[in-house]
This record gives sequence, structure tokens and C-alpha cells, in this order.
Amino acid sequence: MIRNIKAALDKPFMTDNVCQILFDLSGIQTKYYVPQRDLLSPKYKIRDRILGNGDNYDKIMRSHQNK
Repeated sequence: MIRNIKAALDKPFMTDNVCQILFDLSGIQTKYYVPQRDLLSPKYKIRDRILGNGDNYDKIMRSHQNK
């Protein structure tokens, strides 16, 4: 688990997936657990982070960093 936490340090993440981490950390087995949405899982898939207005957060941040 410690290795998974260290590997996840710089990965982008959305708070709507916190429950996936909690399922894993607490050992809760449920049909709602999706390892691709669990930041600490080796199966985690990075997805676009979309804001409430539909804008892509990561594209906005990259454009500000390039200025």
C-alpha cells in the first residue's frame, strides 16, 4: 500500500473518486468499487478533469503555465 501511495503522489485526481480510495483502504468489497478510479490502484486510469462549466481543468492549467 505504501508503494501505491508513493506512486500516486503526482497523479491528477478528482474528489468524486475519493470513495474508491476509501473502499480499498478500508477493505470494503462492493460492486461499486472501480479500480480504474482508485488513485492507489495500479489499474488507475488518468481521466480528463472537467469543471462544472464543461472546461477541461488540465488544459486551462497547461495554458497558464506556458505564459
